[in-house]
Amino acid sequence: MLIKESEVFSKYADTSKVWVFSCSRKASESECELMMNSIQQFFDGWERHGKKIDSNCEILYNQFIIIISSESFVEASGCSQDALLHFMESPFQLEDMEIFAPNIIFYEAENNEVHYLNRNEFIKNIQRNRIFSEDTVVYDTTLYQISSFKENQFRLKIKDCWHHKLYLANRRS
Repeated sequence: MLIKESEVFSKYADTSKVWVFSCSRKASESECELMMNSIQQFFDGWERHGKKIDSNCEILYNQFIIIISSESFVEASGCSQDALLHFMESPFQLEDMEIFAPNIIFYEAENNEVHYLNRNEFIKNIQRNRIFSEDTVVYDTTLYQISSFKENQFRLKIKDCWHHKLYLANRRS
């Protein structure tokens, strides 16, 4: 699926806010359904100063939870954003699954499996000429507007995104 073709994403203006939450492992279909139900329950009560926040969710590749908030309806304030972050800290009571912050870098290994490293480990692996090339696929969990997803900026080769600066600054010839 091309992300820009997502029905959920197409319903929102390009300036709509997104939050990307990454799971420590790929979720099963039943786990994705459990997560979606839990998130929808959170959305039912998600408000800013008594007004419901227009929001939705998409789980990509069974590993990345994308929360969408329409800025044109009710803008998520500091308190409502804190409520979302607090909610996402509780990983839905799923076995062996953690929800990560954006400082974790996700990439695809040669077998197309998604792996992750913290930023320092990522740099060390570049320096040791392990795993990575300019064609290694990475996931940009720092995106904050839905337009980036519609333009397919989430899953790219290192050479096509900000990770390239890390790659060039740290690789050995």
